Amino acid sequence: MKRSLPELEEPVIAIYDANFSADEVKQLVAFYQSPVGRKIIVQLPQLMQQSVTMGQSWGQQAGARAVERIRALAKQKGYDL
Repeated sequence: MKRSLPELEEPVIAIYDANFSADEVKQLVAFYQSPVGRKIIVQLPQLMQQSVTMGQSWGQQAGARAVERIRALAKQKGYDL
């Protein structure tokens, strides 16, 4: 970790320590030093953005379907939404 943010180093170490064993951290380091690990570091921001965009689109479509179902049920009960 770069020394430009030393106040961040200890809290981040504590987070990893709480979630991973020492052996798992070693495996993570080995993974991120591998070709596919280096690729995921580069590609992950783009993958996350694409996933967020897809999720937003799906959410909008699901919301619209829910509104239509609610309106149809309300109309059956005599309500005009």
